[in-house]
Amino acid sequence: MYTAIDFVHCATDICNRQCVVLTDIRSQKLSSKLDLTADFFKQAQIRTGEACGLSEHTVRRICSEAKHSEDKHYESKSVLSLKSPRKVYKRAKIVSELDDFDSDVVRRTVHEFYNRSEYPTANLILNDLKQKINYSGCLRSVRNLLKNFKFSYKKCNDGRKFLMEGNNIVALHDRLIVYIDETWVNQNHSRSIIWQNEYSTEGLKVPTGKGGRLIVCHAGCARYRFIQRFKLVFRSNIRNTAEIFQKWFVELLNNLEEPSVIVTNNASYHSTLVENYPKSNWRKSDVQKWLTEIILNLVRLIQREKQYLLNQIALENGHEVIRLPPYHRQYNPIELIWAHD
Repeated sequence: MYTAIDFVHCATDICNRQCVVLTDIRSQKLSSKLDLTADFFKQAQIRTGEACGLSEHTVRRICSEAKHSEDKHYESKSVLSLKSPRKVYKRAKIVSELDDFDSDVVRRTVHEFYNRSEYPTANLILNDLKQKINYSGCLRSVRNLLKNFKFSYKKCNDGRKFLMEGNNIVALHDRLIVYIDETWVNQNHSRSIIWQNEYSTEGLKVPTGKGGRLIVCHAGCARYRFIQRFKLVFRSNIRNTAEIFQKWFVELLNNLEEPSVIVTNNASYHSTLVENYPKSNWRKSDVQKWLTEIILNLVRLIQREKQYLLNQIALENGHEVIRLPPYHRQYNPIELIWAHD
């Protein structure tokens, strides 16, 4: 006697063996009563489905297929067999299922149109993607791609339509984190082990000594990986290390496309102070000059800076007060609500 255990995996895919088991169960149900009626045939299909854990429609379909198969095999006198359904393979959609890097390129491409005050159309976006990531999809694939990234085609204030990113996606945007780090390498660095013949008569001429030390500095992030054309190499024993690094740092900031968070270490040329302070090796005249400048700056600072009582109370309680500049009430949503009412 067959039970529902034989049909544990039958919910979505019924193989050949399971179809044969189902027809055997139905035959057993029919053989339990000699006086067969149309109503009993229907009840047999229902009970077969309950025993196998299948719907009545599935049982009826398999029984119909078995009947046609029995007629064919009766004529050819062969063993009854039922066909298993064709397996469904999920194929990757190359043009609409991109990796994280290419997906981020698509989002930035749309945002670049807004920065240039241009309307992003699917055709223009397609042309840019072909140049940036060698995209092979068509115009319809680009539209599906934008929908997958939660972009929608909405109407703007002037009556035109353009692509807008959903508010929930905008809220998930995080600031770009750029990491800066450096390593060092000796000027005469070479391999210590190489392939040689048995007599060691051939080989490379390795210079003696390590030579000078070179500092290699680079910047990178998860979105752009290592930023191109921003590898910095300089000698470690030069005096103007801080000036070289500062010049490279300014060029890096000018080439970042958006406000970012810069993560760096505490190297000496990373930690140059804006205003130097006296040290034990300073001369008396230099210390006096520094104190004079500090006192003058302090007087100007007291005259210029104002301390608000409410700001201080909020700061003591772990909060921060931000004051809007004059004639900029549009940045306060309550003002907009009152104006609307």
